[in-house]
Amino acid sequence: MNENQPETPSKAPSVSRAKADLYRLAYTESRARVHDQTEELSTMKQRAVQFVAFIGASTAFLVGSVVGNSGSIGAGGQILAGVATVFLIGMLASLTLLLWPGKWSLSVQAQPLLTDWIDSDIHPPGPAIYKELAEEVDKKADGNELELGRRRWLYVAAILCGMGQLALWIALGWLTLS
Repeated sequence: MNENQPETPSKAPSVSRAKADLYRLAYTESRARVHDQTEELSTMKQRAVQFVAFIGASTAFLVGSVVGNSGSIGAGGQILAGVATVFLIGMLASLTLLLWPGKWSLSVQAQPLLTDWIDSDIHPPGPAIYKELAEEVDKKADGNELELGRRRWLYVAAILCGMGQLALWIALGWLTLS
C-alpha cells in the first residue's frame, strides 16, 4: 500500500465480530424465550385466581338460594349438588397445583460462569461465552416448556371445573324455582 494513501476501514465486520454479534443475538433470544414463559405462567396464575374469585362469589349466591329451598330439589337435585361439589373440589385442586411453586429455571447460575469462563485460562472470556450462555438458557427454556405444559392443563382444568360447577348450581337454582 502506498504510504500517502490513508487506509480505508473495511465496511464489513470481521468474521469474529459478526459471530460475536450473532452469539449475543442468540443469547438475547434465549433470554426472551424464558421471559415469555415466565410472563405466560404469571398471567395464567393471575387469571385463574380472578376466575375462581368470580366463580366463588357466584356459587355462594346460588348455593344460598338452593339451600334456602332445599326441600324442593329432590333426589336428582341432591345428586347434581354432589356432582357440583366434586367440580368445586376439582377446581380448587387444579388452582392449588397451578399456584404451587414448581421446577422453573429462570437463568444461568453465576458460579459456573465465574469458574469455567471468567477466571479460567482454558476459556478466556470472549464472544464464545454468549454461545455457551445461549445454549444453557435454551436448555432451561426446554425444561420450562414441560412444566408450562402441565400448568396450562391445570389452568384449563380449573376453568372447566369452575364452569361445570357453576352451571350445575344454576340448574339447581332453576329447579328450586319450579
